[in-house]
Amino acid sequence: MNVLNFRRMNTYFTRLKIFVHTVRYLKFIQIRYQLIFRIKRRLFAMGWFGKRIRHVDSPEPIVAPLHIRPSPPISVDLEQKRFNFLNHPVAYSQKMEWNDPRQEKLWLYHLHYFDYLLPLTEYPNEKNFLLGKDIIQDWIRQNPVGHGNGWEPYPISLRLVNWGFFYTFFHQWFETDAAFRREFLNSLFRQFCYLEYFIEYHLMANHLFANLKALVWASLFFQQRKKFKKYTTLLLKQIEEQVLEDGGHFERSPTYHAVILLDVLDLLNLLRAAPEVFSRFPGARELESRLTLVSRKMLDWLFSLLHTDGEIPLFGDSAFAAAPNPVQIKTYYENILEQTYQPPQFQFTFLPISGYAVFAGQEQKLILDAGELGVSYQPGHAHCDLTSFEYSYAGKRFIVDSGVGNYLPGELRQKARSIWSHNTVVVDELDQAELWQAFRMARRVHAPVTEMKEQSEEVTFTVAYQNNLDRTKAYTHQRMIRLVQNSFFVVEDRVQTKRPLEIVSLLHLHPDVKVEMGRGECILHQGRQRVMLLWNSGEMNAEIRTWFYVPEFGKILENKLLVFHPSIEKQCVMYYVIAPEQHVQQAKWFLEHRMGQDER
Repeated sequence: MNVLNFRRMNTYFTRLKIFVHTVRYLKFIQIRYQLIFRIKRRLFAMGWFGKRIRHVDSPEPIVAPLHIRPSPPISVDLEQKRFNFLNHPVAYSQKMEWNDPRQEKLWLYHLHYFDYLLPLTEYPNEKNFLLGKDIIQDWIRQNPVGHGNGWEPYPISLRLVNWGFFYTFFHQWFETDAAFRREFLNSLFRQFCYLEYFIEYHLMANHLFANLKALVWASLFFQQRKKFKKYTTLLLKQIEEQVLEDGGHFERSPTYHAVILLDVLDLLNLLRAAPEVFSRFPGARELESRLTLVSRKMLDWLFSLLHTDGEIPLFGDSAFAAAPNPVQIKTYYENILEQTYQPPQFQFTFLPISGYAVFAGQEQKLILDAGELGVSYQPGHAHCDLTSFEYSYAGKRFIVDSGVGNYLPGELRQKARSIWSHNTVVVDELDQAELWQAFRMARRVHAPVTEMKEQSEEVTFTVAYQNNLDRTKAYTHQRMIRLVQNSFFVVEDRVQTKRPLEIVSLLHLHPDVKVEMGRGECILHQGRQRVMLLWNSGEMNAEIRTWFYVPEFGKILENKLLVFHPSIEKQCVMYYVIAPEQHVQQAKWFLEHRMGQDER
């Protein structure tokens, strides 16, 4: 076998190995429904059950006094047909192109979600009704049943509910336009029926949750009792699996957590809007009770993780502007439940199931990822961010996660999910998982071990994991974070390995941070706020590189990456201190005396 053929064979077996290690994590139902989903699509195209859906007529819907649903920040001009999704503006001056081949799939998904109808519901008047009517009719006439991006299950799931809200708030104008009312309701009901055939069991996770939530919502909206009972049973099972005991969503992405929380609140909104009707639906009271409990736990989880600027950390696939902000969600919750919400107050909290440790002290917030890399059978939104953290002070972020990147296969997506985009330790350039394509993950690290100690003047949290993805480079990494005197943080890393190694510790800085380097210290400036990084200059060296920060889809900013190297050969212990300017002297004393004693 010549060298070229050997390399080809080696590549083939490597790809096969990665594929096998990806598939072995899947549930059997995912594998089975990959085949079923494809067969159903083929049968639909052949007209086996598509004809019935295309001609079914809608039953009469219920009109209930819903609370206004918040929407993500939207930059859309419906009069001029100008749309700005993912920070990418597009104008359709002549004709809407619902399946525009020039746009990426996620952009087109947003076009088909119809989130931009929600702001219209804040001002129900004839002008806004006509704006909504115009674009809805255009969608119906250009998107025949089963054709195009808009008929994929996830966009249907979001559009069903958004159209339902639009109908509710503009009901009086629908009543004066009988032809459009019938056209609209028939289309909406046909989307409901179509979604029933194409539930995304092959994807599971947030996609399946969105499908079932939409089916339950539509069952209530169209008063379909049997369907409500069926899909409520399935949804309750998913709530049990996907909403963890500590209140977090099991994909461990703050953005997707917020999205699922909104799904829960949407159902509560409709159930509580017409209790005299829905109380007679089998299982409605049980569902309402469960959703009420879950919504509070999820809101507590969300507010526990917020930075001092009131926004989410960017762990996993998270981005600003991808969901309504936490204050909007809180207001929505308060309106539906008719009660005031008080966020949890704490110095330290550990969310053990979702795996986040959160320190709060004197305008500071440090949020540590100490949990599994997402869901084992659906890690599509997971990043290699175990033991990574974000840090903010006085309403400003100083140490940040690199963000979502994007959802396109390529270098940016691969880098954003890799260990290099997170504030942790890299040993011999070994990642925490085998990443491929945009959402795939083969082998990955598992089962972090955690420990928490609280003393009179110090809170200490430790997380450790083993990385055996390459047996020749296998190591154990332990990270200990201390909040000392509620004033400053100490981050200490220990690596155990059987061979000589190259170890670096990474800190990604917010793009607005200006850096002033010195010997054994670094001053981080942002506006009037100053934070110091301190370390033992005899044991560690630091250098500055450039990296990227993607706080929103389509918004790629350059930032600075601080890289620590041990200055002693085979050194396996590294530590540094993070302190606001007013606590620097305490931090220096601690670094010189306490850390020195610990080392001795």
